[in-house]
Amino acid sequence: MKRGRIYARYRVDGAEAFRLAERLHSVKVPVYDLVESKKGVILSIDFKDRKKLFAISRNMCYNITKIKYYGKLSLLVTALSHIGIVACFLAFAVIAVFFDGLVSRIEYEGDGARYSVAVGEILEQEGIAKNRFLTGDLRTVENKILKEIDGLSFVSLKKSGRILTVELYLAEQKIEPIDTKKKSIKSTVNGEILRLNILSGTPLFSVGDRVKTGDEVIVGWYEGDGERIESYALGEVLVRAEFIYRYQSFAKGEKYKDSAMLLARQSLGEVDELEIKVKEKQSGDKFIYEVTVIYLVTLS
Repeated sequence: MKRGRIYARYRVDGAEAFRLAERLHSVKVPVYDLVESKKGVILSIDFKDRKKLFAISRNMCYNITKIKYYGKLSLLVTALSHIGIVACFLAFAVIAVFFDGLVSRIEYEGDGARYSVAVGEILEQEGIAKNRFLTGDLRTVENKILKEIDGLSFVSLKKSGRILTVELYLAEQKIEPIDTKKKSIKSTVNGEILRLNILSGTPLFSVGDRVKTGDEVIVGWYEGDGERIESYALGEVLVRAEFIYRYQSFAKGEKYKDSAMLLARQSLGEVDELEIKVKEKQSGDKFIYEVTVIYLVTLS
């Protein structure tokens, strides 16, 4: 079912219920028609995001009540929700006729996609991989991923046709006390600044500028009345960084490209990867595979 066809409206009661809307926004779940009520908030989300709402609010003290479904297909969803076991069985039987169990592609979504390599290893252990038939219970695999990988708060495996979509979302981080002694925020990578969020201090670079490792991006002072006033550096800087890895072999082929990418990822460690590409060139009797990994780094 495509997005934008059905929406679900909920009442969220509880202290600081507005934080749930902020959390949904932080994991890229759109919130519509947000209204404050006496006990909390009333909000709407896309019908496909229902599981995320309850997963994210699992450890929060909120009472969530569905008000209604609305949109182009709302009447159909309401009717289906009251159909008995026989109708559900028939619906699944029809789906089974049109969609076989073969997985031709695995896609990763969410802010936890940085764990795609580790999750891929677990899927492989469970017999889930490209060009294989899907067997077993996906919910069991979801629970295994949550149990074995720290830092994830939500995992969802969904198969649509021959595409398996793996949604991964990070656990909410604990708020650390502000370091008022920090005099600067320095870049740990070479790359391009995509976003600057300054809470205290003065930026020495702008969005779009390139920075090098060791550059001071935010300094803990500002100008006031013609003089420099000492403060502290507080903020976040999002940098689009590049990592280049070179791999040599005496043969060529896809398996050597795959090995080069695997070694590049292992050398870099767990990062918020955006893109990975490989260039192949020959030097004498050797083949050189140059792997470029594009990833995001948040400086704070």
